[in-house]
Amino acid sequence: MQVQAIRTSSQALFLSAPVRPAISRSVSHPHALKQVDRVRISPETQAKTNKLPSPEQTAKRLDFLVVLYHKSHSSQERVQLIHTLGLIQAPETVKVLEKLMKEPLDEAQENAVIAALGSTRQALALAPLNDLYRSYWNRPAKRQRVIAALGETHALSALEALRQAYKDAWNSQDLKLSIIQALGNTRLAEATPLLKQIYQDHWNQIPLRLAAISALGQTRSEQASQELLKIFQAESNQGQFRQAVITALGQTRTEQAAEALETLYPRLRSASEKQAVLEALQTIYLPLEA
Repeated sequence: MQVQAIRTSSQALFLSAPVRPAISRSVSHPHALKQVDRVRISPETQAKTNKLPSPEQTAKRLDFLVVLYHKSHSSQERVQLIHTLGLIQAPETVKVLEKLMKEPLDEAQENAVIAALGSTRQALALAPLNDLYRSYWNRPAKRQRVIAALGETHALSALEALRQAYKDAWNSQDLKLSIIQALGNTRLAEATPLLKQIYQDHWNQIPLRLAAISALGQTRSEQASQELLKIFQAESNQGQFRQAVITALGQTRTEQAAEALETLYPRLRSASEKQAVLEALQTIYLPLEA
């Protein structure tokens, strides 16, 4: 009775949007993942709340850090300076980091440059990151760092790079998991169709499906909320997936997810699921700036 009630409630209250037909192609096929669909951008992406410095301030800060970098003889200090450079989210920062890439770097400094390129949040960083990805063809750990940085750029064009990387990662589950996580970390609603397709295609690979659910939540978009609610209804008898969807709904921080969870909570009998719903609601209610 409990499962039937939840299924009926989910179907009636959550599934007002039409369900698109499942994609039949396998993601292991070279052309499996479709080109990125253009859909609504998440509110977090649309509104830049941070006050940007003036070009003069940016140039002054970059010069200050670069001078310190070249004066320093400490690898640890240089790593910290590189990370600090990445926090200056401007196209000029990408150019500075590209110049550093041409200088001798130890392993830690090289990793810091990769991360800093992502931290700049600049589409301009995609070119050097893509070059690095290709150069690391036999270094999977390095490729995973580049994948993470691509996601951190939050650039729409990063989705195409990640789609291509996923296509090429057909025999590496670890790399696939990294790419799925990076898709979520883009915070772009446009990542939803790719994640939906990954979830549908990997019907027999639980780790990849769970990763796709989590990544949908990380996009923090209404589109992802809709897909998660459809998954919840479809997987009503699968406790592992239900728990993952509840958590991911909280991560979306959308009003639609909040209303769905508030409606669901009184109908639940499982103490663990009720706890998961409360934790998800706490995530939604918590102000973003917190």
